[in-house]
Amino acid sequence: MLDRKSIVDRLESLERVVADLARRVSDLESWRDNLKLPQVKKKRVDTGELKQKVLLADILANFFSQEELYDITFRIGLYPEHIASKTSTLPAYAWELIHAAINNGRLDLLYQTVKEKRPFLFDNE
Repeated sequence: MLDRKSIVDRLESLERVVADLARRVSDLESWRDNLKLPQVKKKRVDTGELKQKVLLADILANFFSQEELYDITFRIGLYPEHIASKTSTLPAYAWELIHAAINNGRLDLLYQTVKEKRPFLFDNE
């Protein structure tokens, strides 16, 4: 059995160890706060997806009339009245049509329909 003096000695020893550990943790925290890590920028890969949508919107707005866009909308299984209001501009309707096609899984069908109606725009493919 331990006597009172040995218990006190062990407690004092533990207090010194705890104080030393607290000092080391504090030193590590201040070192971490002052550490200057190089900033690593994530490289973004350009998939060209946005460029394809912009090109498709440009084609729709500049090479098709409002009536032709409505026809294309029906051909891909959508309804013009669900796309945009009748007063929307051709560029606005084109973008809304693209978004509706994406949301309904019909973007490829939209692209193919446009390609069929204006094949001269896709000669280089």
